[in-house]
Amino acid sequence: STSSRKYGLSFQVGNNKVPDVCERWQSDREFGRQFLQGHHPTAIRRVENRLPENFPLTDDDVRTVLGRKVTIQEEIDAGRVYIVDCKSIVGIATAPGRYVTPAMGLFYVNAADNFVPLAIQLEQQPGPHNLIWTPADSMNDWLLAKMWLRCADAQIHQINSHLLMTHLAIEPFGVSMYRNLPRVHPIFKLLCPHLRYTMAINTIGRLKLVGENGLADQVLSIGKGGHVDFIKRCYSNFDFRRLNLPDELAERRVDDADALPGYYYRDDALLLWEAIRDFVSDIVAVYYKSDDDVRRDDEIQEWIGEVHRIGLPQHGLDGEVDHHVPAKFDAIDEFVETLTAVAFTSSVEHAAQNFGQYDYYAFYPNAPMTMRQPPPHKRGTATTKTIIETIGGTDQVSMQLLTVWLLATKSRDEIYIGEFPDEHFSDPEAKAAIARFLAKLEKIETHIKERNEGLKVPYTYLLPSEVPKSIAV
Repeated sequence: STSSRKYGLSFQVGNNKVPDVCERWQSDREFGRQFLQGHHPTAIRRVENRLPENFPLTDDDVRTVLGRKVTIQEEIDAGRVYIVDCKSIVGIATAPGRYVTPAMGLFYVNAADNFVPLAIQLEQQPGPHNLIWTPADSMNDWLLAKMWLRCADAQIHQINSHLLMTHLAIEPFGVSMYRNLPRVHPIFKLLCPHLRYTMAINTIGRLKLVGENGLADQVLSIGKGGHVDFIKRCYSNFDFRRLNLPDELAERRVDDADALPGYYYRDDALLLWEAIRDFVSDIVAVYYKSDDDVRRDDEIQEWIGEVHRIGLPQHGLDGEVDHHVPAKFDAIDEFVETLTAVAFTSSVEHAAQNFGQYDYYAFYPNAPMTMRQPPPHKRGTATTKTIIETIGGTDQVSMQLLTVWLLATKSRDEIYIGEFPDEHFSDPEAKAAIARFLAKLEKIETHIKERNEGLKVPYTYLLPSEVPKSIAV
């Protein structure tokens, strides 16, 4: 709308464009599309077998929304129902005067293959004061419910999916690399470009982002200490195997392109995972001819052993927790999978979680990171005035805009995934592997660009030419 465009212009940073979402952010189709194709691509999960017991949605609740003469259970059985469940923030403290709820959002793939919302419940425990909101509610009631889900999702996106699962999960591999691998080691040559600046940006992040009075304190509902407790909780549940993309997609049951069309993160990331894995496998094959070669490499064994013992140690809030980081390598396959996960997470996964932030968070009403009023418990109470009072004033808007602008701005000397300026490898076989890798990236780039030509909102975050090789911001 015109008013949304003016609002967006009011909070534009420098030469950055006004986010396109300000034109369509209130529509259900756009709301669903953002969870499928937006800045937090790992939030959705397929509903298996039946709805969660604490989400007592009935067919009558969504009869006008489904658009087909089917029941919710029939849609679940067909693999068309998905959930965003923010239960991980239950009990996490909020900053004074700020609010967040562990909301749940239910989505489905409709007859037109659009990913759209069915219902939202703001708390985990059902009851008379925990209403289930649907598109059948008043426009303002439903809009406010969507904002509450967005706010809850933002806490998880920033602290878990972005900070922990990319920045913090990868840093120990870099520290151990510099401690245990000489610069002439082929695995140092392979990993070094993927770990460039990571420790430096994480050091800054500990001070300026999650440190006392840092950006998290200023922009998140769970700032002022809650975010630190949330990091601890998330690490307690951290599983290194989640950095394996095919396994992670299968675990969330979102790997079926027929059941879930338009999930471009999955489609593009799988192409890049396969290209990276093939490249890593080719490089490893040059220097390791058998499983025994891997087992006998003391430097590599100490590298992964130190990550297991010290970098990502087996402890959690409830005692010892196995994070499934290998303690040693016994076979080439496991070696390759681990190296692939590190290289992929440092480049592709971080790009997917980070560089869409300005596009979706910069227009504040689209994805507020904090709420200033308690959640609604009655229908018909939301108005434009109460919505504005809930999402906060210009100080909060400006700080969120500044934060995401900083996070989504690429380094001036960024090195991208298809660039090898330092020429670490001189062996002909390794150079041939690099050439094959670059050829695959070129094909992926062409494929994504051709697909994007037919999209109203192109998905560009995983174009190889746009994916930095390391976590440098």
